[in-house]
Order: sequence, then structure tokens, then C-alpha cells
Amino acid sequence: MPQDSGQASFEATGGELELYDMNLSNGNGSEPTKLGSIKTKTRFASLAWSPANPAKYPLGLIAGGMENGAVHVWDPRAVLGQESTAVSTVVSFSEHASGPVKAVQFSPLVPMHLATGGSDGKVLIVDLDAPNPAPFVPCANNSQQRSQITS
Repeated sequence: MPQDSGQASFEATGGELELYDMNLSNGNGSEPTKLGSIKTKTRFASLAWSPANPAKYPLGLIAGGMENGAVHVWDPRAVLGQESTAVSTVVSFSEHASGPVKAVQFSPLVPMHLATGGSDGKVLIVDLDAPNPAPFVPCANNSQQRSQITS
């Protein structure tokens, strides 16, 4: 879409994470109820929700792999506006600089470990319990991997 047309393109508007109550039998008709949302600067390429961590994150965490190569992790309580002390962005990093982050997944064995895979062929692992979480590249010397990671 031309920029001088007075209209914003889809890419220029970023994205939005919206959380809904999908309980369709709650008497509100057949429409889900929007519980909260948060705007992002770019669109999502992948999304994952971790299991609950009762001590620190009772609703778990939400990770978004973004089109611009960034990864953002949110506390859903902040998105829902449930708790003023909830941190909206738990961690953000941009190690997948050459394309979208096509895969994000929390470990089923250690839910505070997040693996990401990008169109650049990189796999990164982040320990979200670390004081200053920084991505770890498990195969830093693997020059063979050139295909994008999608799951």
C-alpha cells in the first residue's frame, strides 16, 4: 500500500496480543470475552504459553517470536491488568536479527527454559530464572545449519 495514500499498511501498525475468555457457556451468548491486550511494534511469527509457576508466575508466561527477529516474554497478569506488580515484559532479546522467529517453545521439563528458532537457522535457549537472562546458542559452531527453524 503506498505510504502517501494516507492509509497505514499492515506492517506499519505492528501487532497486538489479545487474551480472551473462551468459555462460551457462561451465558454471554456465543462471543468470547476480551480480557486484556498489549500492543507490539511488529507482528507475531510464533507464540507459546508456559505452564504455571505458582511461586513466581501463577498464570505462566507468554513468549512471542516476532517478525523483526525479536523475542518478547510477558507475564499474562500484566496483560490482563490483574496485578499492578506484574511485569509486562519479563525479558526481550533480538538475537535472530536476519528474519522472523518462527518457533518458540517452553521446555516441558523445565518450564522456565525457552527455546527459540528463527528463519536464520539459529536455535537459542534462554533460562528465564537467571538474573539477567541471555540467550545460549547450543550449536554455535554448526555452519551446516542454514535452513529456517519452524518448530
